[in-house]
Amino acid sequence: MENPIVSTSAYKIVSADKAAGALSHAYLVVCADESMLESYLTELSKLIVKSGDGLADAKVFNRIEKKVHPDVVFYPKDKKLSVADADDIVAQSVVKPMELNLRVFVAVKFEELNQYQNKLLKTLEEPPKNVIILMGAVNESAVLATVKSRSKILNIPPFSDNALKNSLKTECRDEKKLDIAIALSDGRLGEALRYYNAEDTEDLFNYCLSVMEDMNKAKDVLTFADKMRSFAVRDVIAALKVICGGALSGKDDRYKKLREAFRPAVFIGITEKLNKSEKAMNFNANATMLIDGILFAVMEEKAEWQRLSV
Repeated sequence: MENPIVSTSAYKIVSADKAAGALSHAYLVVCADESMLESYLTELSKLIVKSGDGLADAKVFNRIEKKVHPDVVFYPKDKKLSVADADDIVAQSVVKPMELNLRVFVAVKFEELNQYQNKLLKTLEEPPKNVIILMGAVNESAVLATVKSRSKILNIPPFSDNALKNSLKTECRDEKKLDIAIALSDGRLGEALRYYNAEDTEDLFNYCLSVMEDMNKAKDVLTFADKMRSFAVRDVIAALKVICGGALSGKDDRYKKLREAFRPAVFIGITEKLNKSEKAMNFNANATMLIDGILFAVMEEKAEWQRLSV
């Protein structure tokens, strides 16, 4: 699988910094794709230490990928970043490189340090020579402003459908399922892989399409609610939003029946209500209530259009 980070501005910025001999002492990499964050940081660390000697680099890269290179150290050491990890970075930053000409400390999900982020402020402000701290965060707002002011911030935005397909098409041979997985992924490579590898992804998508097309009466809600319980609520919300977006775009024949049946305002209204359900889900709302609420929200928007059409 080709890692799509190599085509991002974040990768190009680090590459340009390296070529100019002006690598920053600290980079904060912001990426919403939590499951791929460590992989992206690994690629950036390889770029930072790259020497241009293909054979030597291959050996170094292999050890970095296995997390066993003494000069490229990954954190957390356990399951979650802790104050012990912050203390270790500070202590190890004054140790000279063992094999390379610099040391790279990679902190995955940096925001997990919470209030202990400030333990690294002095190291970030006055870094030892030949030390680079590479921090990855899913939630930039949870990173202290004082940390951000001492770092070069790199953003890895969602990828286009084409970029994801180019990365995954060799590994994911079922094109129909891959297209659905990418559509559901919201531009995140990790999510695209998760949906592709899930056995029920096509069933999920077809079920949600049926909700939009065939759930026309209040009594239908009970039937569809029972079926919905076999899927994760967040996946149902994602699929319904994709279908609404597809119906609005007018570019996909899969949604022709919906476009002929409803005006665009219906899909916009449903999407707005799905966004509210998504927020409620993030605050641990009751799953059964969410399921019923999602289905009734779809029914309400469709019924409103039918009422106005009379």
